[in-house]
Amino acid sequence: VEGAVVVVDPWSSGMKLCELVLERGLGLILLWEENQIRTNDVDALAVILHNGDADQGDMKALQDLKDFETRLRIPILAIIPGSETGVVLAERMAFKFGTPTNPPKNALARRNKFLMGETIKAAGLRGVNQTIAF
Repeated sequence: VEGAVVVVDPWSSGMKLCELVLERGLGLILLWEENQIRTNDVDALAVILHNGDADQGDMKALQDLKDFETRLRIPILAIIPGSETGVVLAERMAFKFGTPTNPPKNALARRNKFLMGETIKAAGLRGVNQTIAF
């Protein structure tokens, strides 16, 4: 195995991402929230648990990944979300791990449509006028 990809919370179609990683001959590491039901339908090199703390990047899971990479001498090439619940954590962990990712300062804008529109406009692109209604 020339490298591994970490998939964070690979629910539903996220399992298809896992299959694609394996089809490409890469190692697969599953990163699941510790209180969620997990599946063993794919041939993963490891299953690592995280505590769901996207704000802090779950430092224990990050250290577990680094330890795994060192122990098996398999470089981690990417950390990607496997579902909506994994978007923010995957981006923050990828940033801290040093794998390719989007800037973490805008991670919430990739899950919140209002923030997404405002971020686009702030970047100088055309966006829709919107308001928050209560």
